[in-house]
Amino acid sequence: MLALKPQHLSFEAAATTPTVYLTVLTAFDYGQGMGPATRVLIHAGTGGVGLAALSVSRSLGCTVAVTAGSADKRDYLRRMGLRAAVDSRSTGFTDPLLSCMGAFDVALNSLTSPGQFKATYILE
Repeated sequence: MLALKPQHLSFEAAATTPTVYLTVLTAFDYGQGMGPATRVLIHAGTGGVGLAALSVSRSLGCTVAVTAGSADKRDYLRRMGLRAAVDSRSTGFTDPLLSCMGAFDVALNSLTSPGQFKATYILE
């Protein structure tokens, strides 16, 4: 398959776009069963995989919450219309998210921090 590279993207950025979307589609099992009633948690929401997951989740009508490592990144996500954007640098994010949105149906975790396994386990 061939596609024209958007002019605003570098060759490097254009080359990585299919990879992050294929990663997300595979992780979400191509969106099977996901829709407006699905609550999705995306860790590291401003990374390549996180932004692709956000795009796919929104296109399916899901309710989305994200984590991000800095206040600037969380502000960016809020400006994108996400009301639930919390700190990914500690496992303390669970209480604010659970009180705001309740339990999650799907969690996509691309974090590499030591708390990643505990955080994912709590939300399963």
